[in-house]
Amino acid sequence: MNIKEKSKPDLGVLTKFLFVIYLIVLTWAILFKFKLNIHELNGRRNLLIKTFFLNRSRFYKADFCSNLFAFVPFGIYISALKREGKVVLNLIISVLVMFMTSLFYETSQYIFQIGCSDINDLISNTLGGVIGIIVYYILYLIFRKRTNTVVTVLAFLGTIAVTVFVVISILNGSCSTFQNQLLKLFNS
Repeated sequence: MNIKEKSKPDLGVLTKFLFVIYLIVLTWAILFKFKLNIHELNGRRNLLIKTFFLNRSRFYKADFCSNLFAFVPFGIYISALKREGKVVLNLIISVLVMFMTSLFYETSQYIFQIGCSDINDLISNTLGGVIGIIVYYILYLIFRKRTNTVVTVLAFLGTIAVTVFVVISILNGSCSTFQNQLLKLFNS
């Protein structure tokens, strides 16, 4: 190992830290609906197992899009943190991890009566993660060996932006403002 290699910062540690922050925010969004007080949760237990392919009257564009976009970073992070190896195996494992994570969230909502467990959420979350993997590989085609550096910098900036927005929402007395803004964005 030469001196130049020793002086390079380890971006992998920062990427892992940002991924943990992302998972905390994702959990807060999905399970706790951006609430600061657990008693504010509605205490519903709903299970929807009819997909929007079969039940077009129950397709909510805002839910689908917000779930889709919420899991795009998941796919990007998984791709950035993957180990070297066979591409197809990495892809299968990544999709399985995203599916299982989404299944965990949907099951938790049902068990703890904190929302609606929906097969459509499972589909859109997993699809969002797959889109994230595709975005990562497009970035890889552009940046090659610098891809993880670019992803880490973008993740860092995104984390700062989301943190500032959430803190402002908390200081304004309502985290539901954040959720409402997202819904307005996707309903337009």
